[in-house]
Order: sequence, then structure tokens, then C-alpha cells
Amino acid sequence: LNVQVLLAPQYMLMVDAKMLRGKYSVAISAGLFLLSVLMVGAISYTAAKEIRQGHAKAEQLKVLHGQLVSDKQEDAEKFATAWRKLIDAGNEGDEARLLEA
Repeated sequence: LNVQVLLAPQYMLMVDAKMLRGKYSVAISAGLFLLSVLMVGAISYTAAKEIRQGHAKAEQLKVLHGQLVSDKQEDAEKFATAWRKLIDAGNEGDEARLLEA
């Protein structure tokens, strides 16, 4: 796209200055047209590739989020079980002493 922005005004200036005449004018016009078509194709290809990669990343993030939620729930259950065992095995006042530390 930057190439098009640069070459189009340059071409117009060359035409206005009458530096391009006859077959050179046609050849340069055809070359610029071909370059523009190739640039549009390259940009379209790159955009499609980026969109596909974005969808793949979104799918991976969805799977990771599900795993994170299940791991968080599992950790909470393990912590609750361990806390209950600590309370059951401890003496009077152990819970308060543990929470202060």
C-alpha cells in the first residue's frame, strides 16, 4: 500500500511534466496497474492469513480458559478438603493461630 501511495503521485508528476510519452507512458501505466493488482492480492492474502491465525488463537484461548476454570475449581475443592482435615486434626485454637500467621 505504501508503494502505491508513493508511485501514483510520482507517475502523475512525470505525466504532467511530459517526461513520459508514447509507449513509455503505456508501459509505465501497465506496470503500475500490475503492481497495484499484485499489492491488492498480497494484502488480501496476508489479511486472510491473519484472520485464520486469529481464529486459531481464539480457539486455543477458549480451551485454556476452560482448563483454568476446571483447575481453579479442583484447587478450591482440594484446599477445602485439606482445611477440613487440618481443623479436624488440630486442637482448640489452632485455626485462629494459623489464620494469624
